[in-house]
Amino acid sequence: MISQASISLLVCIAALSVPEPAKVVTVPEDPDPAYTKVLAERAQKIVDTLGIEDGAAAAQVRDLIADQYRSLSVLHDTRDTHIRAVEALAGGKQGAEPAAEAMQDLTNALQGRLHAQFLRKLSALLTAEQIDKVKDGMTYGLVPITYNGFLEMLPELTAEQKQTILAYLIEAREIAMDAGSSNAKHAVFGKYKGRINNYLSEQGYDLKKASEARNAKNQASQGVGAPAAPRYKIGVCDWMILKRQTLGAFGRTSEIGAQGVEVDMGSLGQRETFDSKLADSAVREQFLNEAKKFNLEICSIAMSGFYAQSFAERPTVPRMIQDCIDTMKAMNVRIAFLPLGVMSDLTKRPELRPAVVERLKAAGALAEKAGVIIGIETSLDAAGEVNLLDEIGSPGIRIYYNFANALQNGRDLCSELETLGPERICQIHCTDEDGVWLENNKRLDMVKVKQTLDKMGWSGWLVLERSRSAERSRDVIYNFGANARYVKSIFQTS
Repeated sequence: MISQASISLLVCIAALSVPEPAKVVTVPEDPDPAYTKVLAERAQKIVDTLGIEDGAAAAQVRDLIADQYRSLSVLHDTRDTHIRAVEALAGGKQGAEPAAEAMQDLTNALQGRLHAQFLRKLSALLTAEQIDKVKDGMTYGLVPITYNGFLEMLPELTAEQKQTILAYLIEAREIAMDAGSSNAKHAVFGKYKGRINNYLSEQGYDLKKASEARNAKNQASQGVGAPAAPRYKIGVCDWMILKRQTLGAFGRTSEIGAQGVEVDMGSLGQRETFDSKLADSAVREQFLNEAKKFNLEICSIAMSGFYAQSFAERPTVPRMIQDCIDTMKAMNVRIAFLPLGVMSDLTKRPELRPAVVERLKAAGALAEKAGVIIGIETSLDAAGEVNLLDEIGSPGIRIYYNFANALQNGRDLCSELETLGPERICQIHCTDEDGVWLENNKRLDMVKVKQTLDKMGWSGWLVLERSRSAERSRDVIYNFGANARYVKSIFQTS
């Protein structure tokens, strides 16, 4: 069996050992026009930051970037296909380890040649500063984001220490540029952040203490003498407490013991947009005043109408999205909730994916411009949601995670959270299907969930949605009060 695996490896190496990496990865015909379009759009976003005035030159750079994405994808797919074949011949991963490692080494070598070739072509068209912007674009701007985070946390860093941190991050960027997914790119930076942390610890910095001081400073900036804001806040959905888009939602939320309300945009039916009272500035002012009266926050604006209506197919979706964003801006709410629902279920109706992605790209652009985030709830597993976000390619679209998605489909909830990572999750529906309260739910280990979110460094709103007792399912205070008390006892105790 091992002999066969070795023979398979030799065949793979022979197939891949060619003078130029382009010969390995060039695709003579476009096998997937939709994917090509995605790559071109992703590349164009990077080109738009470069300030190239010559249209032909800009198009040339765009095509170079898109071709690099394509080449890396083919190279990684080729590696994965041959490793799976070797594992099959070897009778499992353990028996195929030497061959798989050799294949990975070969891939790394070819990847390095692709990398050098790509930079040579860019250098003929762009300045060094523009090439750095291309690299940042291909790695989600993680160099400046991470670097500025260290400067904010440790303002007393010396020039030499700053230079060392930046050198680590630039090295990470060179590697992450060639990674095959968002997860892999973030993993590279995570590894280098660990090295930076070790370096700073050796330099005498107490990073835990510095992080706590930064958090305290940020909380204090919300108001002089203000008490420290909790890392996790508890909210409820106004439609689930039977107060959809009514002022009474705030009094009821206060009685439940939650700290915020997810306010719905109203029903859709066959209307061109939501049946929303919040389009009236006077009504919005009443809602804001009522929230203040009960010392509550509006944690998010929901488009729950899409639970039953088709985001992919309704013709006036752009207007609906714009109306929601306008409401968010007018009420100073940062997060919107958008469920893809049963009509745009990407698991059951994968043929709708191109339409959904196209519309989410447009929604993401509007959200970015407005400085808000639209959190989507899907039926996909965490890895599928990572791929979907990569395809959308907008920081204005993130995941509004629902615990029930993993629990009802038999997936490991904590592993799903870790796969998504803190930067992709904008808010959480802390819920499972109805039947029992959260504290009586045998398949939901809330303590472990908190430990996972703590380890991830995530913070934000946990919004209660369902998990009502079957005995008294319509008793709002009974059910949501119990769940709020329980979640607070886990997430808001020191």
